[in-house]
This record gives sequence, structure tokens and C-alpha cells, in this order.
Amino acid sequence: MGRPTKQRQLQGMPSPKVYLPVNPTERQLKPYAEVSLLDFEVMRLVDGHALTLREAANELGVSHSTAGRMLERARRSIALGIERNRPLCIDAEETADFQIKFDEIEPDSGQPPPERIIAIASEDGDLDSSVSSIFGRARYFIIHNSVTTHTTVLENAGAHVRRQAAQAAIHCLRQANVTDIVAGRFGPDAIELLAEVCIVPHTAKGVSNHEVIQYIKVKSA
Repeated sequence: MGRPTKQRQLQGMPSPKVYLPVNPTERQLKPYAEVSLLDFEVMRLVDGHALTLREAANELGVSHSTAGRMLERARRSIALGIERNRPLCIDAEETADFQIKFDEIEPDSGQPPPERIIAIASEDGDLDSSVSSIFGRARYFIIHNSVTTHTTVLENAGAHVRRQAAQAAIHCLRQANVTDIVAGRFGPDAIELLAEVCIVPHTAKGVSNHEVIQYIKVKSA
């Protein structure tokens, strides 16, 4: 019997990103140099914030040896991507699971936050169900207004198309004046398309739609 694995943990809802090289050739635009959010989080804590590898492992809820492998993967992918002038994509893995930690969340300070229209990808439109692991073909979007706290459910046209599901989903979001979208994973093409229309993606897994809304309320308080 194998040793049980620890549940990976991330604080808050990180935003997946795509970084494009300056003046790439058509051949260099794909494939992407992909780095998982979890691997990048280890590198961010160790290389960016000077935590020890053991401290970073504790933050994510993984073993010291696992964190070491994650750090090595992130560094290698980024180094080879830069060497080959590839676009860099930081996103959740399709198969890896992790838990978003909403404890110890502090409200944003300063002026009252602007109105945000947040969409949450959902498979059944129910607040108690988990955030959908996919974006473009999620069956529904739960739309939440951060100021009025009004919440509605929108059917996603992208769930019913054979091709270009992300484009159809983004069209729905734009019609609803959405500013932020929450899902388990997006994929590099969707991240680029969302950036073009100024919709900010956020990754959340292992939490319910209701918990995401509660997180938004705390951050907007």
C-alpha cells in the first residue's frame, strides 16, 4: 500500500498567466513552456521570498522532497522556455488537485474597492457545489456583484459548441459585463483571450462556489 499523499494548499485564488516573448517567430509561439501553479508557488516562496525549502513545503502541505522536485520542475521549465523564446504559461495542472486556503484572509486596505462582476464556473449552478475544474465547457457561470452582492446564474454557451468553447464562454461573460472569472483550470489559449478583453482569471479548486463568494466579500469589506 502506497504512502498517502498530502493535500496541496494555496492561499487565496491565484491568477493563471501567459507571458509572451518580444517579437517571437510563428514557430516559437507554440508549444508553450508550461509551469504548474503549484510548482511556481514553491519557486515564488523560495526564490522570491527567501523561504527555506522546508518552510515552502509546509506552506503547501507537501513533503520536503516533493517540494524539491516541484522547485526543480519550475526552474527547468522557465529556463528552457526563455532559452527557446517560448511563451510561458502558469496554470493549474489538469490532473493535480489542491485546496485553496481561505483562512487568515485580510480585507483589502485603502479606498473602497470598485465594483467587480465575478463569474464562477459551475457544473450545476448550485452555490453549495464545487467550482468547476474547467472553464470553456463549464455548464453554468454563477455571476456575483461584489458591491450589491446580487447573484444570478448564467448558462454557458461554450458548453454546447464543438469547437472554440473558450471564445463562446468569453462572449457570454462580456455580455454580462464580467470583470473576473473563477475556474479550476483555463489553458493558455483561454488565458490569452481573457487578457485581450480585460477579464481577470482566478484559479480555485477544492472549494464550493459559496466559499468563493464569501472570500470575495471578505476581500471587499
